[in-house]
Amino acid sequence: IDFWASWCAPCRLEMPSSHKLQGEYKTKDIIFVYLSIDTDKEKWKRASEQENIIANKNNFLALNYPSAIFFKELELKTIPRYLLFDKKGSLIHENAPNPSSDEIRTLFNKNLK
Repeated sequence: IDFWASWCAPCRLEMPSSHKLQGEYKTKDIIFVYLSIDTDKEKWKRASEQENIIANKNNFLALNYPSAIFFKELELKTIPRYLLFDKKGSLIHENAPNPSSDEIRTLFNKNLK
């Protein structure tokens, strides 16, 4: 899961690397989820279009941020932030490396075995 927002420059700088990562792992059993904490739906839509994730079926606007228990349990206070879950839905990394890092590929490869 990629937590991001339209106003978050570091989040948006990682988007090209995220697209590249998706391309590298497109034949693998990995799902990329984008969860925006924007408060303005139009800004989220516009940024999603600009970042070419608007058509991604796993691109969501968090309507209940920060009040939902999910965000409180994660202590989500800063973005970008990346989570990695296994196939069973268990959280295996609550502060995963950025898409532009080599470490994320190492984590993916390790957990795909």
